[in-house]
Amino acid sequence: MVTYIARDGWTRVPRPATLSPFIGRQLRGLAVHWTGSEKPLGPDPTLAQSAARLEAYRRMHTGPEPKGRGWSDYAYNAAVDAVGRVFDGRGVDCRSAGNGDAAVNLSHGAVLLLKEVVAGGGAF
Repeated sequence: MVTYIARDGWTRVPRPATLSPFIGRQLRGLAVHWTGSEKPLGPDPTLAQSAARLEAYRRMHTGPEPKGRGWSDYAYNAAVDAVGRVFDGRGVDCRSAGNGDAAVNLSHGAVLLLKEVVAGGGAF
């Protein structure tokens, strides 16, 4: 069974009302990202650990440059941790900002995997 964590379950910052919606006829797929973190959460992170990691990414995405990116919100539509919990990010109805450029963000959603890649094989 999948556990869904609403946005207010991992951050106190609400989703900005100014985010652009997806346009159904433009959607083509979903991009899956992973963090490549040097500080892995391990195979069985607690809800608090995963929530803290997501909040750190949100602060980095929205914080002022040069440490932050200065974006209006966290870039990903959703995130999934190693336990399988699904965290609401921008939401599935809002355009992603995590795919590198505007054209891909128009056509693809973005999900962040909070799971480390296994050395050597690249498998999750």
